[in-house]
Amino acid sequence: MHEIFPEFTRTKFPGLVGRLGEPLARAIERWSRRQADVVLTVNRSIERLLGARRSRPDEPLVVIHNLTDPADFGPPGLTDGVVSGPVRLAYHGTITRLYGLDLAVRAVATARGLGADVELDIYGRGPMVPEIEGLIDRFALAGKVRLMGSVSHVVLRERLPGYDGGLLPTRLD
Repeated sequence: MHEIFPEFTRTKFPGLVGRLGEPLARAIERWSRRQADVVLTVNRSIERLLGARRSRPDEPLVVIHNLTDPADFGPPGLTDGVVSGPVRLAYHGTITRLYGLDLAVRAVATARGLGADVELDIYGRGPMVPEIEGLIDRFALAGKVRLMGSVSHVVLRERLPGYDGGLLPTRLD
């Protein structure tokens, strides 16, 4: 379980659709978990949440962290920790409200307004692209926050080591 289905449904579909869809998603989640020999999830937070609403008393929950193999990026490149030029951040994933890219764009605008030389490249697509484009225009961030579109995992593996850090601005709602 990569996402917590009932909560994801409520967040992805705000309003009436989400309020009606969440109980249905909860029932589907419970049913599917009862059918499984083992439930796999991607982090300890989701494991705790699922553990609090077990589908059956003997339900096994196993965490397999949602991480890449560091070897995919080649040998580690150690630095002295000093960043010269802009701090380059990257996000990759779906561009949807849940993942808070609007918050990230606003944070870049705030940081730049305070004098920090920071840039953000956003890899992916999703329903929030037009809103993100509007925020980039509104805060005059063209060339500082860039929508890179979807790229293959091979291209992403080549590009990610060139960034100073990754940004995962998930909404905690």
